[in-house]
Amino acid sequence: MVAKPPVDQIVAQPKPTIAKPVARSGNTSKNLSAPRNFVAPTFRAFETVFKEPIYKVMEKIKREPFFVWPPKMIGNPALKDGNLYCSYHRERGHMTENCHLLKVHLEKLASEGYLDQYVNRDLSSKKETGPDPRQPQSLNTPAAGIIHVIHNPSCSAVSSPSCRFKMQKAAHLRRSFSIRDAAHPAPIYSVRAGNMGQAISFSDDDLRDVQLPHNDPLVVTLRIGNYDVQRVLIDQGSFAEVMYQDLYGKLGLGEAELTDFTTPIFGFSGEPVVPLGKIMLPVLAGPINLQTEFIVVRASSPYNAIMGRDWLHRMRAVPSTLHQKLRFPTADGVMELNGDQVAAKQCVLAATKKKVAEGSNLSPADRECLLRVLIDNQDIFAWSVYDAPGVSSDLASHSLNIKPEHRPVVQKRRKLAPERATIVLEEVERLLASGAIREVQYPAWLSNTVVVRKKNGKWRVCIDFTDLNKACPKDPFPLPRIDQLVDSASRHARLSFLDAFQGYHQIPMNPADQEKTAFITPRGTYCYRVMPFGLKNAGATYQRMVTKMFGPMLGKTVEVYIDDMLVKSLREEDHIADLLQVFNILRRDNLRLNASKCTFGVGSGKFLGHIVSRRGIEANPDQIAALINLAEPRNIKQVQRLTGMIAALGRFISRSADKCKPFFRLLGKRSRFEWDEECSVAFQAIKAYLSTPPCLSIPNPGEPLFLYLAVSDHAVSAVLVRESTQDQRPVFFVSKTMDEAELRYLPLEKAALALLYAAKKLPHYFQSSTVTVLSDLPLKMLLQRSDFTGRIKNGISSRSRGRVGFHGEDHQMGRIGGQESLLISPEGLVLEQAVRLKFSASNNEAEYEAMLIGLRTAKKLGAGNLQIFCDSQLVANQISGEYQARDDRMSAYLTVARTLLSEFDSTHVAQIGREHNSHADVLAKLATALESDMQRTVCIETLEQPSFQDQEADALKYVQECDKCQRFAPMIHQPARELNPLSSPWPFAQWGLDIVGPLPRAPGNKKFLITATDYFTKWIEAEPLSNIRDVDTKRFLWKSIITRFGIPWAVISDNGYPQSNGQAEISNKVVLSGIKRKLEAAKGKWVEELPSVLWTYRTTVRRSTNETPFALAFGVEAVIPLEIGMPTIRTTEFTVQTNEERLGKDLDLVEEKRNLAVVRLAAYQQQMRREHNKNVKPRTFRAGDLVLRKVMANTRRPNDGKLGPNWEGPYKVLSQTGHGAYRLEDLDGKPIPRPWNTCNLRKYFF
Repeated sequence: MVAKPPVDQIVAQPKPTIAKPVARSGNTSKNLSAPRNFVAPTFRAFETVFKEPIYKVMEKIKREPFFVWPPKMIGNPALKDGNLYCSYHRERGHMTENCHLLKVHLEKLASEGYLDQYVNRDLSSKKETGPDPRQPQSLNTPAAGIIHVIHNPSCSAVSSPSCRFKMQKAAHLRRSFSIRDAAHPAPIYSVRAGNMGQAISFSDDDLRDVQLPHNDPLVVTLRIGNYDVQRVLIDQGSFAEVMYQDLYGKLGLGEAELTDFTTPIFGFSGEPVVPLGKIMLPVLAGPINLQTEFIVVRASSPYNAIMGRDWLHRMRAVPSTLHQKLRFPTADGVMELNGDQVAAKQCVLAATKKKVAEGSNLSPADRECLLRVLIDNQDIFAWSVYDAPGVSSDLASHSLNIKPEHRPVVQKRRKLAPERATIVLEEVERLLASGAIREVQYPAWLSNTVVVRKKNGKWRVCIDFTDLNKACPKDPFPLPRIDQLVDSASRHARLSFLDAFQGYHQIPMNPADQEKTAFITPRGTYCYRVMPFGLKNAGATYQRMVTKMFGPMLGKTVEVYIDDMLVKSLREEDHIADLLQVFNILRRDNLRLNASKCTFGVGSGKFLGHIVSRRGIEANPDQIAALINLAEPRNIKQVQRLTGMIAALGRFISRSADKCKPFFRLLGKRSRFEWDEECSVAFQAIKAYLSTPPCLSIPNPGEPLFLYLAVSDHAVSAVLVRESTQDQRPVFFVSKTMDEAELRYLPLEKAALALLYAAKKLPHYFQSSTVTVLSDLPLKMLLQRSDFTGRIKNGISSRSRGRVGFHGEDHQMGRIGGQESLLISPEGLVLEQAVRLKFSASNNEAEYEAMLIGLRTAKKLGAGNLQIFCDSQLVANQISGEYQARDDRMSAYLTVARTLLSEFDSTHVAQIGREHNSHADVLAKLATALESDMQRTVCIETLEQPSFQDQEADALKYVQECDKCQRFAPMIHQPARELNPLSSPWPFAQWGLDIVGPLPRAPGNKKFLITATDYFTKWIEAEPLSNIRDVDTKRFLWKSIITRFGIPWAVISDNGYPQSNGQAEISNKVVLSGIKRKLEAAKGKWVEELPSVLWTYRTTVRRSTNETPFALAFGVEAVIPLEIGMPTIRTTEFTVQTNEERLGKDLDLVEEKRNLAVVRLAAYQQQMRREHNKNVKPRTFRAGDLVLRKVMANTRRPNDGKLGPNWEGPYKVLSQTGHGAYRLEDLDGKPIPRPWNTCNLRKYFF
């Protein structure tokens, strides 16, 4: 290999000298820089060397009886290299001389003596004591992007004494040969000068100072910055230079020096690692100092840094792991860095060491004690599938218990992409090796495999047990409540989190049910011998097992939810004993733990999606970070994801239903997706709230708790709190969106609903502690009323078991009471007044009455400046503006009070205690007393009704403004305007057009009937249609009307209002009635019967004109078929001349006949108008009015049926067009396409 010095070296470059090649003497070996006894790879199997390439040997022996052909290669053929062909496998994918199975087969045949004539005994008899340097190091060559060391898995199987012996031998060689860590000139025999540069090579002489045999990586010492850094891995598989965070900190560098770099890098396991950043540092090797860019990562590694291909290429360096040297050219010749085999072996052992996570805050003594316990009990951990024998079937065994009526289902095989098929095959090989599955033939049940991507980018192979789960009944074994487990796990001093090693696979399947779990793969069908994931009752089976194992300890020192186990201790010194007790049970029942997922001796940790600690319960920071980093949703699915994330954190969010109101509105079936400003504000508000989530406190058993209730327009909420020495701490937040029925509850019933939901959501608190409801609403009185029944009262009673108290109820409605007014002038004049209330009022309403009486009296006395003292905090704060008046009655009182207060020059309202208001209390009692023995005169008045205005108008307005009441109001059948009959000035001048259908399908796919009726003669034209299109209507008008009767003066359509085209509706009714009478079972023959029905109509006298349409149209009566069968004078006495004369006379009289018809029609319409106008109730609208529109058949939602609203809207009136028709627009200003009649509209109040 020829390498040139790097161009960015800081050392001086001497001028090259041109010298003649040195002549090689006879004693100089020709292969000085190459290993001796070189054998081409194509001649070698493993230990056996053949006289010719192995593919030629195979061609000569392939027809011999001892030669065996291999099975078909594993893997997807589409992913293999099609340019390479193996003659042994007779498939494409690799070359014959590189075929591993061929070499194994040839080695076996050679050892049995079948290939003696092909074997080179001279080379095959030499056994190497260490690894053959001539073999390709494919197993030690890492793939692109790998940042960790690649070591032989067999290293982990080496015993500790053997490892110590090898490290001692390597250290002895370093001392004997004085191996230096720093760069130094390479030996002269490995360097050859030439015209083109410096050649770098390695020979067997370079192995003198190397401990053999070995499989060590090349670990060197480099100067990075100002420090000599040991344990630097030279890794040709790494695409960049990597520095670990521990080294970065020891170099004295901070985060400020890092450059932003967040592109994930992938290690050997494929898991992504997001770097902390990157930094440029000098790296000194010999005389060469290169500025090198390091990627800094936070990860655990036995190495301090990794030097990858970029640094090696710029150094022109050539590494050799066999010779444990790194050589590179310089101006002074080739220099080399020696590898440190002692450090390399220590790093390999550290990488393969079995690790568990332990608490970082443990004292040295506690940490040593914990480690000693874990080491002594390492047999309960499984480091591979072979270390997990599984529990006994006597302890747990999963049975399917398929219902007898369900027939077996064999799913049709689904196609898999080549990449996913390979993943399935790899998973099958792993499960076969672990004994978790076995091959099965002719299974009755068969499921497909499904490959899904995990969060870390890896793939998971699942089985689609959908059909099998449908046939299995649900196991009623109860799973613990997550809320109770989390509460029980908190407030402990020391915690340990345990996780079973593939816990489901440690439970055996019932042998009778094993074949029912069969699944299909590209290579065959297999079934599970152990309990697989995805079965319906797998969780219940696992929970039953752990409950049986830890029964006496559950709730005391152990909490278990399926495969999540927690060992807890109130005192730190008891934790080791609790762990040992759990370890003994695990060892007894052969349940093994996954050490990589266990954490021991910590003060807090993640359990069932919550952070539990001695302080209480905190939200999962990962869930909060995911929600805070979430972008604004762009579709319904993303909104559903957002609401799901908020629901998972609902325990920590106060009034979550109110905060999520805009999101729930988007999820409604009636709403289209539109992310507006309200949604954005709510989205940012929930993020701001979760940026500082509360820490929930856990009450002690039997500790009194308090409940606050909140009611909004669409949701009810509650928070359970406990009192500490400093303040009140939240225990649980609950919130619920009310459904349509609950929205119609009264305010007091909504508060009771909030209490019911809290009791339903938190039964373990209500049943174990006394819960006091802090509310100023008379909930206790409501629940004690005999007429208050139903699910709310029953639900609260059944869940609370009488342990609910009420505090703070000042509003007791329904009392007849007295009120007092006491006025004191600046001169000391006292005016006493007592009032008896003859109507029901609450305490606060009575306080308002007393204030209003005093204000009116003070106004009559001419007072200008008032100081008002009231013992009701609510009234005083409402008048000052600190409180809002939400109740309608209180709002009315507040309005009257503020109006009176505004008439004085200055007023001041203050709240005083009842003990300072005793004089007024005596007057109040006097007002309610029937008799009194007082010796002085006190004015006592009687108030018959509340001080605010009559409530009837307010009640009427309230009912009118009820949105639901207006939308579901009954249809209005009374006419809104007088009848306006339509008439035609002459025949065929005005036609009424309408479409009937759909009708039964007739030949030619005819389903509709278009009709046109002349308003003068009542003549009908009709034509069957297949579709309702504008071209069909135009064709009908041209063919049936214009070409026969001329261009009409007007064509009228009902435009969605049938009453505006009554003539066409009546004609349709007559035509359909005639068709129905003509048809029997063959409804599809209505097209054939249509001409006869039209003929009947045209020749029948109409009541409105007392003439037939035929006579008014043509001046004479038509000859009907009846006159042929039963002769009349017109047919029997027929002569041509007489007929011509009569026809002429009829034509002369046709105008008179039509005029008489007009007179009869006007009289008929006038009669109809009088009858119609008797029931008219006029309704008119003005521009700007809001109206509701009647729900038509085409605008009604399909799923509403008869339960849907009768009116929709509201819409805004733009203008009036014609008699009783209005043009509308929606609230967004979009005009409604056509005008709407008054009968389809009603006024909207808001």
